[in-house]
Amino acid sequence: MVKPELFNIVFDQDQTEFYAGQVISGTVNLKFSRPERAKAIILVFQGQEGIFLDPTDPKHNVLEHDIFKVKATLWEHPCGYLSATSYAFPFEIQLGDYNYPSSLESLNGFIRYKLKATIERPAKFGHTTTVPMTLLSSIPKFHPDFTEPQTYTNENTYGVMTRETIKLITDTTFRTACPGGDICLDLAFAPVNTKSITGLDIKLMQVITLLGLEKETQICNPVSQIQFNSIEELDLIRVQVPEEISPSIFTSKVLRVTYKITVNASVAWSRVPLFVEIPIQISTLNVTLDEIPHLLSVGEYLDPLLLAGDTNYDEVEILEDISDILAPRSRLSLTPSLCSDLSSVFTNDSDEMDRRRTILMSHSSVKLPDVPSKSGYRVNNTQLQSSLCL
Repeated sequence: MVKPELFNIVFDQDQTEFYAGQVISGTVNLKFSRPERAKAIILVFQGQEGIFLDPTDPKHNVLEHDIFKVKATLWEHPCGYLSATSYAFPFEIQLGDYNYPSSLESLNGFIRYKLKATIERPAKFGHTTTVPMTLLSSIPKFHPDFTEPQTYTNENTYGVMTRETIKLITDTTFRTACPGGDICLDLAFAPVNTKSITGLDIKLMQVITLLGLEKETQICNPVSQIQFNSIEELDLIRVQVPEEISPSIFTSKVLRVTYKITVNASVAWSRVPLFVEIPIQISTLNVTLDEIPHLLSVGEYLDPLLLAGDTNYDEVEILEDISDILAPRSRLSLTPSLCSDLSSVFTNDSDEMDRRRTILMSHSSVKLPDVPSKSGYRVNNTQLQSSLCL
C-alpha cells in the first residue's frame, strides 16, 4: 500500500468557525509518488456529542451519539487507479438553517464537528485525513429577554445587640455578551452608609447540565471573578467574559450550557452573605432585521449612527463603520442578508436600499448566499439527506 505524499483538507475561507446557514468550501488535496489502486474518494461531515460518565477515564466511560453524519463521493471508479501526480477535489457544503449546538470541549462532555476524507481501496484498508472544525449556533445578542432592564435584590437582618437590615440592589440593562466582551452591573446597598459590608465577590459561572443521565446533573464552574475589599468607592462594575468560552448551548440532547453571575457581599460578624444570582446569555451576535432596533439602542454601536445627521460625514463612511463594528463582534463577515437589513436603517426607498447594500457588500470579505436552499447539506451541488440522530 502506497502512502500518499500529501493528503489533507484545506478550507477556502481563512477560518475554522462556521454558523448554521453558511457555506463551507474547500479542497481535498492528494499526491502520490507512484500509481495506487483506488475506487473512491469519500468526504464525511460529522457532528458528535457526548458526556463523560467518568471524567477520570474519558476514553472508555462515555455516552455519545451522532448529531448528524453526511457522506459525499468526490470521485469514484470501480477498478480505478490514481496516477503518480497531484489531485485537488473541491467541495462545497451548504449548512442547513437548523441551529446545531455550538462546539464544546469540557471535563464533563463535548460537542465536536469534523470533516474526514477517505481513499477507499479495493478489499484493502484506505487512507484517511481529518480536520476538526468549530460550529457556532446562532444566538442573537439582542434577544428581548436579556436586553430589558432588570433589578435583582436581596435583603437580610444582621446583628444581635444592634439589628441592621441590609439590602443589596443590582441593576443591569444588558445581560448578554459575546466571548471577549463584558457585562455591566450597577450595585448599591441600602442603607447607603452601611459599614457592615466587608467584601464583595462577583463571579461569572458556567453551568453545564448533563441531560443524558437518569437524573439531570449540574456542574458549576467559575470562568471569571472580581473581588472588592471595600464598597466605599464602588463604581459601575464590568464582568469580563473570557474569549475562549463557549456560547450558551440550548439545542444539544445530552448537555445544556448556561451562564449566571453570582454576587456575594460579605457582612461583618456573620457567616451568611447577601447573595444575588443573575441569569446571563453568552451570544454569538448573529443579527437579524428584528434585532436592528435593539442594536441601535445599544451605546457601543451609536457613534457611527449619530454621525448620520452630520452633513460633513459621508454616508458611505457610516455604512463602512457599521460593517467594521459588527464583523469582529459576530466573528463572521457581514452576510448579504445582514447587509440588506442594515441598508434599510436610514431609508425605506428600495433603490436607495439596493445602493447601500452594494456599498456594504463591497466591504464584506465573504460572499454568502442570501437564503440557504433547504435545511440540510449541499455538497458539490448534490443535495444530501443527513442521517440525523436527534
